[in-house]
Amino acid sequence: APQLPDNVKLNSVEQLNEDPSESFRMLKGAMKVSTLAMRLFLKTDYEYSLVLICANK
Repeated sequence: APQLPDNVKLNSVEQLNEDPSESFRMLKGAMKVSTLAMRLFLKTDYEYSLVLICANK
């Protein structure tokens, strides 16, 4: 299963000190960001960044 790098921090109830019922966000979309996403890549390029687009619910 894919895992996030150690330097990536997700918003969580512990970090924001919020009520768990108020910290829910709805996923609206996802986009690849890199030369790989544009199909302009070298044979050795296999990594890209994924940007999640969320909305408060």
